[in-house]
Amino acid sequence: MEEKQNRIVELIASSVPLRSLLVGKIVGSTLLALAQMALFCLVGIGGLVFTGEQEFLADISSGLGWFLVFYVVGIAVLACLFAAAGALATRSEDIQSTTTPVNAITALVFIVGVTVSGSLREILSFIPLTSTVTMPARVLVGETAWWEPAVALVLSIAAAAVIVGVSSRVYRRALLQTDRKLSFRQAVKLTD
Repeated sequence: MEEKQNRIVELIASSVPLRSLLVGKIVGSTLLALAQMALFCLVGIGGLVFTGEQEFLADISSGLGWFLVFYVVGIAVLACLFAAAGALATRSEDIQSTTTPVNAITALVFIVGVTVSGSLREILSFIPLTSTVTMPARVLVGETAWWEPAVALVLSIAAAAVIVGVSSRVYRRALLQTDRKLSFRQAVKLTD
């Protein structure tokens, strides 16, 4: 949005392909989020070691590994969605309205993922987006067969590919539209 508002986006787009710009934003955001989460995990592990609770490390190690893998997929999708939402806005006043749907989806996925239990939790652990929260939790408590996290991850990656493709199209089409705020539908209908 800042790039659009200052008209710098036109200079950037003339020297760097828009797809590369989007990939750079996704990779940068994902790496920063992963570094932050890895630091949190290391602090948690350090806290367990420091307090003499090492027996919990074996209990959480498989769940923690799957959590980080699902986290990377989820963060990459969110980074792409937020980049597309930012490209829809032309002024800082538009950002809230263009990012509200992404924020709502994120909050809903987190709330549902944390609060569900039983067979609904099992079902949601295979549905992309909610699986990023529910599957690692199921692995952590030992409710999964060896193949379940792998299947959920493949489904999440497939859904991520579709979401990234659509978001990339919206990003490319909306980024150079500096005259007005676009809706998601309007951006999809534009041509490259």
